[in-house]
Amino acid sequence: MSGKNAISPTSFSLNNDNGMEVTIMSAGAAISRIAVPNLYGKKENVVLAFEDEKLYLGNSLYAGAVLGPVAGRISGGRLPLCGSVFQLTRNDGNNHLHGGKHSLSFLNWELQSQTQNLDTGESVLILRTFLADGTDGFPGNRHFTASYSLNKENCLTLVYEAVSDRDTYFNLSNHSYFNLSGDFTVSGLNQELYMDAEQYVANNKEHLPIGFERISNTPFDFSTPHTLAAHMEAYPKHPQLLNANGYNNAFALSSPKALLSHKKSGRCMELTTNAPCIVLYSGGYIPNVLPLAGGFLSSPGCAIALEAQDFPNAPNCPAFTFSFTKAHEIYRRLIQYRFFTAKL
Repeated sequence: MSGKNAISPTSFSLNNDNGMEVTIMSAGAAISRIAVPNLYGKKENVVLAFEDEKLYLGNSLYAGAVLGPVAGRISGGRLPLCGSVFQLTRNDGNNHLHGGKHSLSFLNWELQSQTQNLDTGESVLILRTFLADGTDGFPGNRHFTASYSLNKENCLTLVYEAVSDRDTYFNLSNHSYFNLSGDFTVSGLNQELYMDAEQYVANNKEHLPIGFERISNTPFDFSTPHTLAAHMEAYPKHPQLLNANGYNNAFALSSPKALLSHKKSGRCMELTTNAPCIVLYSGGYIPNVLPLAGGFLSSPGCAIALEAQDFPNAPNCPAFTFSFTKAHEIYRRLIQYRFFTAKL
């Protein structure tokens, strides 16, 4: 196996009898298309995707890609592990972000298998890649697989697995941006979000965690569904929202689910995960006029990301629970997106 980039990425398709279509790129094992019908049967892509597929090899937005070997930021690039401190590359100011310069998001993954079960209607794609010991400072020769399965219930299930020949740290996630309207000229902030969480994580100016805060009486209270725009308008001077041009914060999940919905289209997406938190990123730093698939142009807030992962910078934050992965043990991250329509 090789992590070297090919001249252009390959795309793979999954579909079911309900008309749902999913496209995965070899570059970053990125989800570049999730096309689902709205309440009136119109099928549209609901994930932010580049017009030029070659942009996935650089993927400045990490759009749709696997995040890893560690999602999020690590302060100073310092990773304490088993009595040693490993110095990771610093690719976000003084800090390490989303696995570094040779992260899983930037590798051209290889096909391991693609199958279609005619009896169950399940379509499965498995991609694989490799990172050598010391890449971006992380210990261990590490093998990764990314499995995507689509069933007849419109569930897209992501299973990311990793194994290393040395003790190491894995924290894998996916960085798809969603706009359930299917129209990326419509603000993604108009989507309603429900999240069962009593606490969120406040950040400093470098977007590093400084501690838990209660969600009550804050714009971080999504215990009942609210649009992001309504909360942001109600709290225009909240320091955390000003700090990140919107949301870029982890939520401590009380139950492993979140629900995103769009009233006009009737599209809903339920996210289920085995991760302890979801980082809500409202896309405040998405640049203007980046050509997107479907003839759209990007803009801040045109789509939002829900990143299921460990708490960012967990190895350096005593308040956050997390675990290292021992040599030859299998690490596993589960993320499932279930799409349906409802009159809202």
